[in-house]
Amino acid sequence: GYEKMDEIPEDAMKVEVTGRMWEWKFTYENGTTTDTLYVPVDQAVDLSLNSADVIHSFYIPGLKIKRDVVPGLNNHMWFAADQSKRYDVFCAEYCGDEHAYMYTQVVALPRESFDQWYAGSGSAAPQVTSADTAQ
Repeated sequence: GYEKMDEIPEDAMKVEVTGRMWEWKFTYENGTTTDTLYVPVDQAVDLSLNSADVIHSFYIPGLKIKRDVVPGLNNHMWFAADQSKRYDVFCAEYCGDEHAYMYTQVVALPRESFDQWYAGSGSAAPQVTSADTAQ
């Protein structure tokens, strides 16, 4: 079933998301800013969604979640990826000529891989390997 999206777990990792034509930026609590969202598997992640210009919609089809990103309004959504893999992220609200290129990914990593990346303040972007996704 679907989780109650308005009840954000207290232990959720917090990430600021900024949408602007035609990109997404992710800022972590340690100050690291990336254009790809890296998260640990099985960790609740609280996304604080803000727009720098027009209305966007942050959509992760593989996690079945979507939320509008509106100028002047701070929306939240949360999720917990249950497997190590890449999830596509799209803007689902037409936002101008290059709307179709407003694409990024969520990269869900094993906890150890995520912690190593996070401690390095975003240096050397981690990759999901076939060993990470083995059942």
